[in-house]
Amino acid sequence: MSVIYGVSAISDSNRQGVKITCHNHLISNNQPLGQLVIKALNEWKNAKEIFRTHSQRSYHQSSILDSENVLNIYSHKELSIIDRLDSERTMQIKSNRSRLVPIIECIILCGRQELALRGHNDSGSIYDCDDINQGNFRAILKYRADGDGYLKSILQKEGRNKFICPQIQNEII
Repeated sequence: MSVIYGVSAISDSNRQGVKITCHNHLISNNQPLGQLVIKALNEWKNAKEIFRTHSQRSYHQSSILDSENVLNIYSHKELSIIDRLDSERTMQIKSNRSRLVPIIECIILCGRQELALRGHNDSGSIYDCDDINQGNFRAILKYRADGDGYLKSILQKEGRNKFICPQIQNEII
């Protein structure tokens, strides 16, 4: 059975014969570096066993993964961490913009019809109180949400990111 080991560098130094080193460990993970990393292999008697044990070490395997990840990012096969975070941020911006569209349209409708936006209660969930006048804006938004499942899911969610508070209305105007 033949075993193939990846050799990073083979050097023919002065009068010492051929030496083999593994360059995957140039950026180590706080591991002490030794055989095949700092000290090149020049003892050929136990070379097979040294290669086998070295390739099975956890620091060698993690170094191989790290070097493959760096090469994948460098060759644009994978996105870098910054690009991944940036793409998530871009998706969040797109999501927030899609949430704002029906709200802006309701504000524009109220403005064109010269309707006041606010009522007696502008806080809390739109679906909490039916007996209190919540204002034209919230009533139109609630009416529109009855036919729009996406808008209804946004308005029924717990949390503050619904973009319907009076401060957001004033910023949009």
